[in-house]
Amino acid sequence: MKLLTLNTHSWIEESPLEKLEAIKEQLLADQYDVISLQEVNQSMDAEEAEVDAFFIAPSPETVIKKDNFAFLLQQELKKNGLEYYWSWVPSHIGYDQYDEGIAVLTLFPITNTRGILLSRKDDYADYHTRKALEVRFQANEKSYLVYGLHLSWWQDETESYPFLYEWNKLVEAWESESHKDGNVLLMGDFNNPAHIEKEGYSVVSQHPDIKDAYLDATVKNGSHTVVKKIDGWENNSDLLRIDYIFVSSNLSVHSYETIFDGRMTPVVSDHFGVRVEIGCQAP
Repeated sequence: MKLLTLNTHSWIEESPLEKLEAIKEQLLADQYDVISLQEVNQSMDAEEAEVDAFFIAPSPETVIKKDNFAFLLQQELKKNGLEYYWSWVPSHIGYDQYDEGIAVLTLFPITNTRGILLSRKDDYADYHTRKALEVRFQANEKSYLVYGLHLSWWQDETESYPFLYEWNKLVEAWESESHKDGNVLLMGDFNNPAHIEKEGYSVVSQHPDIKDAYLDATVKNGSHTVVKKIDGWENNSDLLRIDYIFVSSNLSVHSYETIFDGRMTPVVSDHFGVRVEIGCQAP
């Protein structure tokens, strides 16, 4: 099973339609089974879109606008014969003009989806408000529970340990569903670098039921996903690995690769993407 996570930084990048086209071409070439996208934006003042049956709304209040980045991508892929089921949940207002959210796309029919408030804040106008997008599907007679994630920093100027609070809420959410779906995939921008000890990455890594696909991969090609100063990391001077795919401990990881990093594929965002291929271990 092929997995991809990417913080798209959509509509904020220069030449955004060219970036959308580049992402589409790569998805057509590699045909990922599950895709998690963050910073999936739509203009708040755009007209409402007519979505098809492939969109599964996490709530009746969810409105997809015509310039929703994931919607446009899904529609372009569909025109080229690649049909993704998908969902999207908005978390907060981004850059004073966008509904900013998380999307998950999968080749497998979605059986259920929901948005889960993770943050202490529940104010749509405050970018500290964070949600997870939970998506369930069946594949090869096995159940999967996917969480699309864009989490907070370990510390920020407004509250103490926001990441830790959000992580505990996430664990509570997936453990309450574990009797229904045994295989868990955590995919997204965690905003906590792997090289900093005793912070967010260490907390996540200590959970006994999941593992970092990068560490477990038989074949590795690339590692870090941020190389410069970006929004939220304005003072950064390091190579950061903050975008992750964590998988259930029973799953084997064949390969890990950074993508959209300027090597074999163009840079399309202020983050690189992560491509992982997994399989199931024999019982």
